[in-house]
Amino acid sequence: MCAGAITKGKLISYVWRSYGPTQHTNDIWIDFDSHCRYGFKSLTKEAFRGQRIHSYVTIMTEEKTRKDKTHTVGFIETHNYSSRHSSTFHGNTEVGYAGYISLFGNYYIFHSPGAKKSGFRFFRKNDSKVD
Repeated sequence: MCAGAITKGKLISYVWRSYGPTQHTNDIWIDFDSHCRYGFKSLTKEAFRGQRIHSYVTIMTEEKTRKDKTHTVGFIETHNYSSRHSSTFHGNTEVGYAGYISLFGNYYIFHSPGAKKSGFRFFRKNDSKVD
């Protein structure tokens, strides 16, 4: 699902939500516990930042699934400081770290105990889940 905010006919903010396994790259997929929704690929155009537009779009997507999806999971790349700040501002809690490295066609998955406990995991579509 994609939700967005439009002003004067132009998209100024959006967020994507998924409710099951989601493709991250050509080879890597993301999965998470069934009581969660996955938030990803969100953006607010620079001219509209600081106005809490992203907050309103996010709240709208959460209201649609509040009964059966009680938590939102996501991941932010370690160097994406603005998204990490926004996530903290919105009251999100960092529960752990997860990642993967690809070397010569082999994938090496790593995660902290907190990420594993939260149910967040990477996997390859044609392989068994890796966690």
